Amino acid sequence: MDPLRMELSRLLRQAQNQSTSNKAMNDIYAFQKRNPDYNMDNVLGEQSKYITLFVKRKLEMMAWNEGKTGFNLDGRKSKAFMPLLLS
Repeated sequence: MDPLRMELSRLLRQAQNQSTSNKAMNDIYAFQKRNPDYNMDNVLGEQSKYITLFVKRKLEMMAWNEGKTGFNLDGRKSKAFMPLLLS
């Protein structure tokens, strides 16, 4: 099995636990930055819709807070940030 897939799966399991969620999300964000070409959608697709949405939105917020402007993981402008861009 792919070691990146195994690492991301482990981090996603940790993100589902309230006591380890914040650290796991920071680790997933670091994983994404270390592996920008890795398609996380395959692994996220194995998760519940709730955890997938939670992780994607949290990563978007983390990127935005880091100063990256409001873009989705696939590079498109996020609808959540459109009002901010228009005002």
